Amino acid sequence: MVLVKTCDACPEQYDVFHKKELVGYLRLRYGYFSASFPNSSGKEVYKSPIGDSLTGEFTNEKERKFHLKAAKKAIKKELKKLK
Repeated sequence: MVLVKTCDACPEQYDVFHKKELVGYLRLRYGYFSASFPNSSGKEVYKSPIGDSLTGEFTNEKERKFHLKAAKKAIKKELKKLK
């Protein structure tokens, strides 16, 4: 899975690709992080109240890595359901 950052903050967001196909959308805004499948209007498959609610960013790199990894795992799980 490849993450493409589409915005740095307010919100921090990513498009998620698997084999060149858009399979997810990640967004952190106002202290709420979510992963949607297969796109921004899709089913929310991961969510967590995190980050800095004022800046719209993760509080540190450790937090970012943890939640991006968990979101990718949730999207992979949804992909497997389609097979």
